[in-house]
Amino acid sequence: MKLSLSNTCITLTIGESCPNYEEIKNSLLKFSKSFWINNTLINLYCKKEIWERKKFLLNLYKLYAYKTTTNNGHFLKRLIDSYDKPIKFVVANSTSPIKVISLDFKVYGKALHVKLSEDEKFMFWYFVNFFKKYTSSYDIQKKSIVISQINLTLRKELFTLLSKQNILGNQMQYNFNKYELNYLFNNSTTNCYTQTSAPTISYYCKILNVNEDDSFEMIRKHYLRLAKRFHPDHQNNLTPQEANINTQRFYKIQEAYEALKNFKHEKIAA
Repeated sequence: MKLSLSNTCITLTIGESCPNYEEIKNSLLKFSKSFWINNTLINLYCKKEIWERKKFLLNLYKLYAYKTTTNNGHFLKRLIDSYDKPIKFVVANSTSPIKVISLDFKVYGKALHVKLSEDEKFMFWYFVNFFKKYTSSYDIQKKSIVISQINLTLRKELFTLLSKQNILGNQMQYNFNKYELNYLFNNSTTNCYTQTSAPTISYYCKILNVNEDDSFEMIRKHYLRLAKRFHPDHQNNLTPQEANINTQRFYKIQEAYEALKNFKHEKIAA
């Protein structure tokens, strides 16, 4: 039995002959985002399971400390603090073949569409988490992710991903057009939903359904109501297409609010 901690994941290597093999395996399988990949059981972080995860890691460390007759308080603290990292349960001495996962990247307009291999529904969540800061929508059934927030940070993280030949014990195969990706990043701004021509104050007022003479308090009230309605986290009951449209509107609402806020402050200062 071996327990290790890295910057990307928590790894437990254990043989099937270990007396605690079934107990640990079944404990991991109780979590919502647990799945087998080759000879490795992967568990991804779920916000609703924070305390259960911390308790599992504490019990795991106690077992590890007992088996190895070691007691390292610093390692225990690092382990518990890493509760949001993926947990890899590796079965030692397994001869399972390495699986190849295909990841396709396609550019449509100002968005990047990512599609996973048809036979890999669980690894999909890994990439949803990887791209969550930039994702406007995703489809679990089609295993596709729509990335709409195109910026330089995404470019850096994306090309870091493309340099990885192995992820969670799987061999990766990436399909993309280098020229398409370069064109997308070179011709996109941080917020791809802004208009190419400079919008006017009246344009922003229409987005928030306010008048130019309304008070800042009134503008903020309308902004909060609309932002809550169209926030990406509140689109779970919609189709991916509807969620994408609402997410685009959410970014326009944010842009309009910032513009009107600056306009009001400049007006007061004058």
